Formats: sequence, structure tokens, C-alpha cells
Amino acid sequence: MALSSASPDILRAVRQIGHELSVARRRRRLTQQQVAERAGLSRETVLKAEAGHPGLALSAFLEILAVFDPDMMRSVVQSVEDDPIGKA
Repeated sequence: MALSSASPDILRAVRQIGHELSVARRRRRLTQQQVAERAGLSRETVLKAEAGHPGLALSAFLEILAVFDPDMMRSVVQSVEDDPIGKA
């Protein structure tokens, strides 16, 4: 998906997720570099995630969540898995 084709709702959601990642990192007193090293990502990727860059791979967001708490990452996967309409 081209960045220009993302809906305003999706862009807002990605920015909000990025903000929350930044808050979670700072609450844990971690630097972007520390998160990057633990997630196997570049610092630039962590910076883009925190900025809510809409072109960033979903895997990068999940890697960062797993650094903070593997259960947070699993809960994202679980919420998709538990979709009642998708199971019908």
C-alpha cells in the first residue's frame, strides 16, 4: 500500500501506536538504541516506529512490543486470532 493511500483513520492509529511505544520505552527507562539492539532492529527503525511511520513493517512493531513484554506482542496476535467474524 502506498503511503498516500492509507486512510486518515489508519494514519491516526499508526501515529497513536507510535506515541504509545515511545511512552512505554521511556517508562522502562530504555533508550531507542537499547530497544533497537534488543529487537534486532536499527535505531532508525525504532525512531520511525515511535514517529508512527505508516510504511514500517508490522514485524518491526511486534519486535519492539516483544522487547517491552512478550505478552504484549502475543496479545496483539491473540486479538486478531480471536476475531469472531473471522472464525465464522
